[in-house]
Amino acid sequence: RTPQTIQRFQQVPTVPGQNSPLLQYFGILLDQGQLNKYESLELCRPVLQQNRKQLLEKWLKEEKLECSEELGDMVKQNDPTLALSVYLRANVPHKVVQCFAETGQFQKIILYARKVNYNPDYVYLLRNLMRINADQGLQFAQMLVADDASGDSNPLITDLDKVVDAFMEQGLVQQCTSFLLDALKNNRPSEAHLQTRLLEMNLMQAPQVADAIL
Repeated sequence: RTPQTIQRFQQVPTVPGQNSPLLQYFGILLDQGQLNKYESLELCRPVLQQNRKQLLEKWLKEEKLECSEELGDMVKQNDPTLALSVYLRANVPHKVVQCFAETGQFQKIILYARKVNYNPDYVYLLRNLMRINADQGLQFAQMLVADDASGDSNPLITDLDKVVDAFMEQGLVQQCTSFLLDALKNNRPSEAHLQTRLLEMNLMQAPQVADAIL
């Protein structure tokens, strides 16, 4: 059961009116159990080309396929949500996070990353989100600097300057102000420079907000 076996079946001519020898071979293997990585890729390629992803969903549920990053990449061209299932099963954290980000499931990124002890580049993800949706970017930033669900002081991003920079690169003064007013509510001496940045950005862009802060 190697790639060479698959190549041999691919070279056998198909009898008119019948499934190809390769598909017959895969059919027997599926009846017996799980396909290996190479077999899974070769079976899913024509299935996806024919847009029969319901077959793929069925095999995934039945655990008939060996999931891999390559299979996920192939599926993603047709269906990012289905690709997410493949990446999760194949345990490819960076691609799981990428799929969550592309489908707007930012809270799940945080839950998943903590669960599997993976540390993605949150500032990079935040920057990408802010380019697409400023308000979602604000929500994600607030999640990243919040304490974790257990109540422990364990934020995912401790350097607030990086978050502020991400907002200001996109000129998002309003969202950055909302973020800082919440993040700086404890008035820690170590964050005094951020209080200054907050005032400066608003003195230039929104003087009435600066007055309210003062």
